[in-house]
Amino acid sequence: VAKYPRKYAAHNAVSNAIRDGYLIPHPCEECGSKKYIHAHHDDYLKQLDVRWLCAACHRDWHLKNGEGKNGG
Repeated sequence: VAKYPRKYAAHNAVSNAIRDGYLIPHPCEECGSKKYIHAHHDDYLKQLDVRWLCAACHRDWHLKNGEGKNGG
């Protein structure tokens, strides 16, 4: 939490928005999978601006692009 406060806040905001029905997970934008869907942040300051990626595509995105913008 203390090491990445923006990242933690963004993840928390997404969890609450999903719980409250404001955000609804969709299939992976890369491969279409409906399993193990993650809300991916390109920019952690835009807390509810997410792309839906499966765990594998999410991992691949970070391997290619590094940490999201404003992750600290």
